[in-house]
Amino acid sequence: MQCPLHDGELTNHTTQGENGLTVSYSTCVACRGYWMDSFAANFIKPNSIDATGTITAVSTYYCPVCTKPLTRTTGDNIPDSVFVFDCPSHHGYFFPTGQLAAFKKAQAAKISYHKLWHIPMPNVGSILLAGLVLLILTGGLAATFTALQQKQTPQSQAQQIITGHAVYFATDHSAILITATTSVEATVKIHIPLLNNLTVPMISDDHRTHRLTIPTMQNGLYTYSFTITVSGKETQSDIFTFTVRP
Repeated sequence: MQCPLHDGELTNHTTQGENGLTVSYSTCVACRGYWMDSFAANFIKPNSIDATGTITAVSTYYCPVCTKPLTRTTGDNIPDSVFVFDCPSHHGYFFPTGQLAAFKKAQAAKISYHKLWHIPMPNVGSILLAGLVLLILTGGLAATFTALQQKQTPQSQAQQIITGHAVYFATDHSAILITATTSVEATVKIHIPLLNNLTVPMISDDHRTHRLTIPTMQNGLYTYSFTITVSGKETQSDIFTFTVRP
């Protein structure tokens, strides 16, 4: 794939991210820019990043997947001095040289500030790029989650819409986080039969990334499934499992 700056080919990499998670990303040797999805941006370790280089002033960057012009991403999670660009079709994020390191530094500084002063953050979107959630805020402090299950291979029609799903445990055992991502805008309900036949809508800010946080459950094997609604049509996913251990 071509670099969004169109100055060379992207090289693919895989590394161990936060909490032992595997993250994949691409770099350009010429401009030292990074192309990745939100999962990789939120989980990659700062010491895995090349922080050198000066950002190149260009008028337009292009998505290496669909070739659409990238737009600058702004919000509470990105300081005005940091430049991040994303694809309008949600194919990924581009960090020009030095900007991924700057984003991770700002992210860590905000988390440390809120933990030090015990100040609750307004929402996870104030520190994370849209996508799979790295942490939630409980009692004003950040509780980190460790991945239990990564996305499955798409088979059914529903799994062609559900592009990824995962179950995370809080390291302090205070909660469990279940996430799902969809290829199109959708509403998603989750069903966990052994949890008092729980069936509830998942929370979503953009109708593509969906999450549900529940208190830590009793030890055991649990099944869960999704009901996905797109344009008024419901589709049922396959049944998945996760295990709660001491």
